[in-house]
Amino acid sequence: MLYLAISDIRSIDEELSTVLWAAYGYRDDGKQAVPTVEGMHAAHIYVLKEDGVYKYNPLNHSLVFYKNGEYRYIG
Repeated sequence: MLYLAISDIRSIDEELSTVLWAAYGYRDDGKQAVPTVEGMHAAHIYVLKEDGVYKYNPLNHSLVFYKNGEYRYIG
């Protein structure tokens, strides 16, 4: 049962990673995965997790801690 829970978490993380890369990531050749005007994205991507808010950093394909707190249920 624990294995399945961990597998599900990994699967969710892998899917999130794929979506973030497809939206804002960089290909192996250094070009962005999605065309942009003058190489600049007009917005930033934030991910809400249990422990806080993370900002997606497309240059090194990572989430950077942004803000503490529980924000998943706001709205």
